[in-house]
Amino acid sequence: MALSVWFGPTVTGPSQVDFASKPSIKADTWIVCFVQGALGRKPSSDEAKRLLCRVATQQDFSTTALDHAVWQYARKTGRRKLGCS
Repeated sequence: MALSVWFGPTVTGPSQVDFASKPSIKADTWIVCFVQGALGRKPSSDEAKRLLCRVATQQDFSTTALDHAVWQYARKTGRRKLGCS
């Protein structure tokens, strides 16, 4: 399932994820690139982290597992296929 389906066209407002009490996602270059490919624009690191944490929560995924899945995808496909230049 494409992340754009999970996110919708835009996501705004406060996150529903309490970052202090749950494992989280490190919004590094690969994570930001992955979210950029889904949104069609470059998100801030905080926005990328918030969106993927929200997806993990809504889909009942571990944030750690989702972070790892994005990394594995990025490693296999490379940045250009993630939407980053």
